[in-house]
Amino acid sequence: MLAALGQEIEEQLSKGAEKHDFSEKYQHKKQELLSLAEQQNKKKTVFRNRIIRRILQTAAVLMIVSGISFTAYATAKNNRAIQVEIKEQNIIKKLSVEVKRKKESEEIIAVPEYLPDGYEEWDVGRYSLGGVWAAEGISIAESNGMEEEELPYEAYEIWKTGNTKNLLVDRGEGNGYRWNMLLFDEKKGHIVQIFVAHFISKEEVLKIGKHIKIYEKEDFPKMKKEEIEKKTVQIGDKIEYPEYAKGCSLQVTDIVVSNVKDEASKKEMEVIVKLENTTDKLWEELPVFPLFWSPVMEADHCQIREMPVGIEGGIPDNPDNKIYYAKLKPHSKKEVHLTYIVPTKGLNDGYLEFFGEFCMKVK
Repeated sequence: MLAALGQEIEEQLSKGAEKHDFSEKYQHKKQELLSLAEQQNKKKTVFRNRIIRRILQTAAVLMIVSGISFTAYATAKNNRAIQVEIKEQNIIKKLSVEVKRKKESEEIIAVPEYLPDGYEEWDVGRYSLGGVWAAEGISIAESNGMEEEELPYEAYEIWKTGNTKNLLVDRGEGNGYRWNMLLFDEKKGHIVQIFVAHFISKEEVLKIGKHIKIYEKEDFPKMKKEEIEKKTVQIGDKIEYPEYAKGCSLQVTDIVVSNVKDEASKKEMEVIVKLENTTDKLWEELPVFPLFWSPVMEADHCQIREMPVGIEGGIPDNPDNKIYYAKLKPHSKKEVHLTYIVPTKGLNDGYLEFFGEFCMKVK
């Protein structure tokens, strides 16, 4: 092509004409060169396509021989930490959940940014109405170690939001914790599992799951309860109930500690509580407690909070959740006696805790 161009310029300069008709020899030579260049380009394109096809065929054979699925290849390419497979087992009415982990994830803390009205944390990852200790409420925890699970179900739903695969399992009305929701972050590898009591609606469960905030454990400074500076109260101080029982209050009027026969390691503690209802509402079951807590017990990995073992002047404990209640008429007062059996060690440093917000020194 360069030679043809050179000849074209040479002829133009030698004749000095403004308009020039090139010789037949030049025109013929030029067409031969252009035709040759076009053929060479076609050969290069065919050769390049043939090479690419062979590379792809070889890769496909390698994937089949080594047993690598396209899904696994895509997972690795997308840098996902886990791959989640959920299958129905119709005969036994269970869901099979398998988690294939590609890389380890950081330890996390899952914090709900939404809770139903009146629900508060009473222990790490556990929430109940008014923050009262309860066997049935809302429980949220990380499940990063999950590999294979079988989940009983009456119905279920699966959907995706971004990198997170969501599974909501309805375990049936007869189950105390009817709802089981799992959030699988396939890219980061985090797994959060939520259990919710039967008396909380499906709509509320979905809102809880939608507003879960994930913190890496080392980046999360303190748990919520540690950040709250509890208000100190004394014997005789009036303590208002939370919003769910607004207008009701309690007062501790006395604390009596005595020995437990043949058990030097334990003490019996009687807490006398005066209840007051200033509303027009009849409370059939007003929860009555405080919890007993001691930093010494916590340091020794003992039971951190002690529930009362008996009540006088109230309703016997519910065998399901061990909360004591009192029946309180409108605009009335009532005295109840709560009995605790607590460890001797740690008693002098112990506190009575009310609603997760107030605390009273025992001695």
